[in-house]
Amino acid sequence: MHEVEIKLGRFPSCTNHPISKWQNIQIEAAEELLFRITGKNGTVEDIKFPDIPAHWDEDQVLSLAEMYYQDIVNKYDPSSDIIHVMGETGFVWDLVSLLIYRGGFRVFYSTTTRRKKEKNSSGTWETKFIFVRFREFRKSKAI
Repeated sequence: MHEVEIKLGRFPSCTNHPISKWQNIQIEAAEELLFRITGKNGTVEDIKFPDIPAHWDEDQVLSLAEMYYQDIVNKYDPSSDIIHVMGETGFVWDLVSLLIYRGGFRVFYSTTTRRKKEKNSSGTWETKFIFVRFREFRKSKAI
């Protein structure tokens, strides 16, 4: 009898916010979104977001995005994986454009958060980010 390999989906997250700091509701929403889009259960995992020097020009940022794109397409499959990207605007624009237009990936972001200021036990103010939902980057209808 042949064993059938069941391929799980993956939800890699390329942001400055490691999954270890996500709220349970955000992890559950990522897993539900992955299943809704791909029909596969799977895992949420980090892709380390790069430190991008402020003095870099646009070509340097694009080169870095191209390296990240190549790493992603070598590791992930657009038929079973969806990508989460947030961060430095120029890098995100370049990476998301490559992933959608060249790689055929579905790419999401979760900037739909509410910010809530609270005083902590030491009396200083902290900003808490409360996850609301994911949204999809889509091909522009203007192009």
